[in-house]
Amino acid sequence: QVDISRELKKELVSKLNLDFNFTKNLKYNFFPKPHFVTREASIIENEKNIAEINENHVTVVDDLNDGNGVFSVTIDTTNLGAGDYEYTLVGENDFPPYSYQDDPVFENLAAGFYTILVRDKNDCGISELDISLVEFPKFFTPNNDLKNDRWMIKGVNSTFFPSSEVYIFNRFGKVMAQINIDNQGWDGTFNGKILPSDDYWFSAKLTDRTGKFKEIQGHFALLRR
Repeated sequence: QVDISRELKKELVSKLNLDFNFTKNLKYNFFPKPHFVTREASIIENEKNIAEINENHVTVVDDLNDGNGVFSVTIDTTNLGAGDYEYTLVGENDFPPYSYQDDPVFENLAAGFYTILVRDKNDCGISELDISLVEFPKFFTPNNDLKNDRWMIKGVNSTFFPSSEVYIFNRFGKVMAQINIDNQGWDGTFNGKILPSDDYWFSAKLTDRTGKFKEIQGHFALLRR
């Protein structure tokens, strides 16, 4: 009795000239043709070990989770499954082929949306999980150069945070804007009037898709250059 991968099955059958049938317990029974061999060979195919990954397996470090400008993702491999896995992290603008690694830790990341891919090394399948890394930018420069012209929270949308309230205040506590997290953010104006360079404050109340609520307050700089 021999363990074997699915890829070798056809080659083995061809070389040994064996007839076979497939049983429910993933056991291949091979019956030798009389003029080739005189004993039965039994080969067991490896069961599929596709990883089962969910948000409980992932630790995210970002501005929502005490990252203070540091962004990382760590996958807990303890209960993913019985396979031999490798991992990659795919950003919004990344395209295949993706580079996989044995280490389930990803560091020095940028805020935004990612998909974790967990692949069994024996080609038994790929599992995936969408995640977000949240950042509250420290400044923005609304000078119409199409670079950093709007202040917006990175890594948030209504898919990841179905309920949200985001307000921006001036230094006197007056509300300057309310932000829809699915839109383009704040352009540095109030009632159509261009506001000066200054420090502004924000309050963000975010409820994620698991029902977990967080309220974050902070400040940022509006810089006109």
